[in-house]
Amino acid sequence: MKIYISQTLIFFSLMGCSISNTNKNSSLFLKDEIKSLLTRTKQRESIATEVSSVFVGWHLDHILLTINQIYSALEKSNPEDFCESLNTGKSMLFAFEEMPLRQAKAIENVRPPKLITIEKNNLD
Repeated sequence: MKIYISQTLIFFSLMGCSISNTNKNSSLFLKDEIKSLLTRTKQRESIATEVSSVFVGWHLDHILLTINQIYSALEKSNPEDFCESLNTGKSMLFAFEEMPLRQAKAIENVRPPKLITIEKNNLD
């Protein structure tokens, strides 16, 4: 499971780079990836306590909230204002290719609510 977490982190960090290179008019961007996430809703009540203290549904909602926040930030960003900086914590995390389990804390604006409901999506 550790491998999947680090692969997911790498995917989403690279996704940020990919979004900036994607045609802004493409409403299909990430459609397949999001559909893949939504297929996992059947396991939403599952929990792997050796990996996390919250259930799969929480993680799915967190991923979707994070994607929305990244997309919003990229829409508002100005490439001319970019200032490159080194984040040693992230660099070490990617160098060791695994995330310490049960250590991460989601920031408030991407933290799912206590009660997560599933609504029909409009990706079909």
